[in-house]
Amino acid sequence: MKKNIILLLLAIITVSCSVDNGISLNNEIVSFSINTNTDFSRTNTVDYSTSFSNGDIIGLFIYDTQQGCRYNNLKLIYDEVKKTWVPDGGDLILKLKDESLKYYAYYPYNSEFNNYMSIPHSVEVDQSNETNFNNSDFLTATSETSETNVSLVFSHVLSYVEVTVEGDKVIDEVYLNGVEKTLTYDFTSSSVSEIYSIEDNKIRMQRIGEGNIYRAVVPEQKINANSDFLQVISGGMKYSFKNNQDLDFSKGKVIKLKVNLSESLTY
Repeated sequence: MKKNIILLLLAIITVSCSVDNGISLNNEIVSFSINTNTDFSRTNTVDYSTSFSNGDIIGLFIYDTQQGCRYNNLKLIYDEVKKTWVPDGGDLILKLKDESLKYYAYYPYNSEFNNYMSIPHSVEVDQSNETNFNNSDFLTATSETSETNVSLVFSHVLSYVEVTVEGDKVIDEVYLNGVEKTLTYDFTSSSVSEIYSIEDNKIRMQRIGEGNIYRAVVPEQKINANSDFLQVISGGMKYSFKNNQDLDFSKGKVIKLKVNLSESLTY
């Protein structure tokens, strides 16, 4: 992802479930205006802006209140050259004239998702590289409308943590400790229904640029005060830091922390 843009998606998907295949006088072609909230950064800078870039893939569920499933977990790929989203398979998304539909979209795409009320997502244990950091991110968008041009504005479900290590020491690695890494998301309530971990609760953070600033994303949760929350490794030495008050990681929130290897954690 990079600089913010508003995208017009002319989606091309074969009609499924209860809609007849092909275009008729009663069918309308659905297009999408897709944008993102500028909560926090998925770029290699500290500007906290978010947008989609070439090759990004979103998933889309489309339902109506009467007949249920219309499209289930469609795969849409962004073509930066054409400034459009290209569906896997390449047909038109159609709806009946004047009918109202519900649209549930998420990023990044996962082919195994089949229930919009229970979507699991796990952040990477090692977020120290760009690919793993971006794969850890999780964004959603919801709309209910009878319009043919559907506006989908994506926002972050996760919380963004940024750690600055002050001083001139060479830093090898930075870790978050004691954090839950897996969530289940429910589109009907637009909220996380549960969080949990199935392995070691430690996340390796990504270094930003050439300085000693590190970042990671985590599911919304609360870290109690006086937890061994942060570990910095420098010159083979391990430095542990406790948070002096509760840390509240809520949806879309940016938390900035500063540490000095000779002092305690501050924010």
